[in-house]
Amino acid sequence: MIAEIVVEGCGEAKVWLDELPATFFKSQKLKRATMTASNFINYKNVSGAIEMKVFKGPIILYGLLGMRFISTDDGHLDVALSINNDISQAFTEAIVAKPETAIIGLPEEYAISVLESIIHTQQIHRLLPSGNLEINCGAHGLVGSNPIFFGLLAEVLSRLMSLQLMSANQKQIKTCVLQAIKRL
Repeated sequence: MIAEIVVEGCGEAKVWLDELPATFFKSQKLKRATMTASNFINYKNVSGAIEMKVFKGPIILYGLLGMRFISTDDGHLDVALSINNDISQAFTEAIVAKPETAIIGLPEEYAISVLESIIHTQQIHRLLPSGNLEINCGAHGLVGSNPIFFGLLAEVLSRLMSLQLMSANQKQIKTCVLQAIKRL
């Protein structure tokens, strides 16, 4: 893990770069998308994850999303997003607050939002270069997760992966996460 970020009264986050938390899940279904990559050429393979817990009035939003980027030189970003609706495997190391339970996997309604967010972010900002983006690492709350929040996680993680490809420093990474928490 690279950073633990706490925003008093707003929430907290954990960020992993070049490693992923133990939240891999078996794909029950796969969604794919191909889009134009940035002009930035990079032959670096990276991975990263973000786990966030955000206080929003009486609700506590929770989610964890991880990705692996494998560089290619074909000019496209190919996304392979795994879906798993199984709710039997708890993630016991989660930063959730009681009575929430974190479950390893990515249900279809959250996966669709993740994919739409990556496509939207890539179309507008072209953050990621040519490569394969694999998403099969994540956890959601039984109560405090929703598609919009997972869309935000995907946008933030796309930005973090882009920063990682450009060898960003810890301050830039924390700023990216703090901006996301405060946007909610």
